[in-house]
Amino acid sequence: MGLTTPPPMNAPFPIRTECPPGACTCRREELLADPNADIRVLRLTREEENDSWHGWKA
Repeated sequence: MGLTTPPPMNAPFPIRTECPPGACTCRREELLADPNADIRVLRLTREEENDSWHGWKA
């Protein structure tokens, strides 16, 4: 996932592209639809997310 998606109206930064159907449970569309949602998690690239996950499990 790259950071090539232009930010939606409520995102002040580029966000990750949509995952293939069934690939994750990030609820990206729900987060983007909610003007009060904390969308900072959508800043993470797939690589950054994997690094965080592996560091947490260690």
